[in-house]
Amino acid sequence: MKLVESNGLYAEIDGVETPILSPWSDASNPLSCTREMRGDWLYLGSYSKDDELLIDFVSINGFKKIARWRVNRSGEYIDQSEFSSARNGIFEKHPSYTHTNSPHNLAQYAQRSSNDLQIYFGIKYLLRDSAGAAEFINSYRPTHDETFRRATSSNINMHAVVIFNHNYARNIPHLDQIYSDKFASATYVLPNVAPISPRCFAFPAGSYSYHTLIYYAIEKILQHNIVDEDGWYLFTQDDVYLNKNFTQNAVGRFFHQTSNRSSLYYKDALADSWDYNSDWVWNERVLTSLYRQKEFVSGNGYEGFEPFFQKEFLSSGVGDIFAVCGAYLREFADVLGSYIGQNVFPEVSIPSSLKTLATITGTESGQFRGEYLWGEDRAKIDLEYLRVFDTTDRLFLHPVKISLIKRYRNVDAEPANAGSHPPE
Repeated sequence: MKLVESNGLYAEIDGVETPILSPWSDASNPLSCTREMRGDWLYLGSYSKDDELLIDFVSINGFKKIARWRVNRSGEYIDQSEFSSARNGIFEKHPSYTHTNSPHNLAQYAQRSSNDLQIYFGIKYLLRDSAGAAEFINSYRPTHDETFRRATSSNINMHAVVIFNHNYARNIPHLDQIYSDKFASATYVLPNVAPISPRCFAFPAGSYSYHTLIYYAIEKILQHNIVDEDGWYLFTQDDVYLNKNFTQNAVGRFFHQTSNRSSLYYKDALADSWDYNSDWVWNERVLTSLYRQKEFVSGNGYEGFEPFFQKEFLSSGVGDIFAVCGAYLREFADVLGSYIGQNVFPEVSIPSSLKTLATITGTESGQFRGEYLWGEDRAKIDLEYLRVFDTTDRLFLHPVKISLIKRYRNVDAEPANAGSHPPE
């Protein structure tokens, strides 16, 4: 007895295909590899044991759970059990499916509620399909060559280093298309897994330590590429929207620079101090990292250079976007690495590193303008909001979903007589 695929999923019993009869399926409503069951479940795989057919469904919301049906030799549903996916070949024996869903189907249906790292591991370890997992993540390779044509047409090269707090590799081709008009090159840095490309890197780090991704990206650039010492490296999150009119040829419009600068930031990191006595939700976390390194619960045992960690000298600010001159990448990484080792939250680590960089190199920090929207204000962002924003000299807007940026670019590309725009 086994499950077969023939315009649906059927039990093959003694050579005869039989529909699965259950409260949710019958001959007129068969199970399917593309049928999303109520509660966000999708067929995963099946096998037979002890004269029963066992059919597994996986929760496509993070691949956290398995629901297993038992079916008898008449094709009739007996009952089901629900358990953690950790039992399904990760910490306990894999069921060795005789039939499985395809990686394509899992990816297509899970994308609404799972990130690409979760989908990659679901394919690799729950389906036991390493080749399918690699094909999935590699389908999101950058669309352009190693460098963009703009690199040869500008006096100042800017290189984008795009940081993904969460692994949404699916956005790389769209961002690459956008950034090919703005930068000399673009590099993409993702948690744990990335497409195979000289412009994509992966490192294990979470959103509370995204500065680790920045550090290792710089290390990769320093080790494997020729650093553009006269150029700029703009570190930006994947959900940061850059003004449509910004390109590396329009630096003067968006950056308030000095002739002796090592970095660019949206605020003055040298003048703005960290208010460690405020009610900022991360203060306790940062103070713990600074002064309680040897505690069993909160410390990590790091023994660093203590002058870096004096609270009265540190700065704070959102680190979603900033730039460092290529000539100072190594120095910046050395300082930032100390804060990473100390486990200092990035929104203190990054501005404090920029402040230290300027001080120890005898340089200054240029500035640019932007806009952060918090809480309910984020609901303001729509196509018209982006249009108005693009008339300003503000460089960035955060956060903006890539789906909205795609719609904006598509609408903007339509000819004047193309008809009405899609509904907002």
